[in-house]
Amino acid sequence: MIKGKVFVLLATALVVESLASLATTAHAGVLVGSSSLIGTLQYSDSYTLGGARTDGLYNDNSGGAYTVENNYGNPSRTWQPAGFSFNSPATSASPLAGGPGNTGAATGLAQSGGSDYNFAYGLSNDYIVQADAIVSSAYGFMIGSYDAVGGHYNSANSLIVRFDGDGSINLGQSNVYSPVPVGSGVPAYGDWHNFAAEFNHNTGHVLIYVDQVLKDDVNLATFAGGAYLNYGNTAVGMAGYTLWWGDNFQVGTPQAVPEPSSIVLALGGFVGLVIAIRRRKKG
Repeated sequence: MIKGKVFVLLATALVVESLASLATTAHAGVLVGSSSLIGTLQYSDSYTLGGARTDGLYNDNSGGAYTVENNYGNPSRTWQPAGFSFNSPATSASPLAGGPGNTGAATGLAQSGGSDYNFAYGLSNDYIVQADAIVSSAYGFMIGSYDAVGGHYNSANSLIVRFDGDGSINLGQSNVYSPVPVGSGVPAYGDWHNFAAEFNHNTGHVLIYVDQVLKDDVNLATFAGGAYLNYGNTAVGMAGYTLWWGDNFQVGTPQAVPEPSSIVLALGGFVGLVIAIRRRKKG
């Protein structure tokens, strides 16, 4: 009898541990391929220096430096415009670029004085855009789903998620922004952090993450009176009003996460099966 109770307790502990594993652990930088949000990568760029990507290279694609680093069998893409620079922490303008939070920055990062950088997409109707960045000002960093390659954050059919240095998160289109009610969701300037958004055209929702922790699930049909419901997926990218630093840009379809109830049911069934077998043996 005691052994049976011990088994049930162990099984219960396993259920609790499995449920706990579903909770996303906060991170700072998220290396390409290490995302807990993306299930299948479609494009990624770690801005690694080497070859045509020389330290400090700016606005020169003659050697193909602005070709997106990894396409995973999808069509090759190029960043548009070629307006950011490739830097090491030593040549960047930020004393924090080589700081804790992003080990990948040592091999290379992107630095921009402002504006948008994106590339052709159009692969999926439910996709996650994710990148590391240092938030450097009140208007810190943006992730966007654009209606055109080389499009701007003020385009009519582009949807922008703006992570601001004052802690707020805003959704924007046509340069009109509405605050997302997440409280103080954005870390202050001082370190690398990870920013992500799941754009789901099928459900009309946008899920917003900071350091891979969900901050809000926005229903575009009701948010701001439906002002941001229609937007394109022709291109994906990132932007900022002023100087910003980015790394580990990743795009892909969402990670398939099992429902907690299904795990409980499965483990509960397993426990019940084992108990039934033990009772039969005793009988």
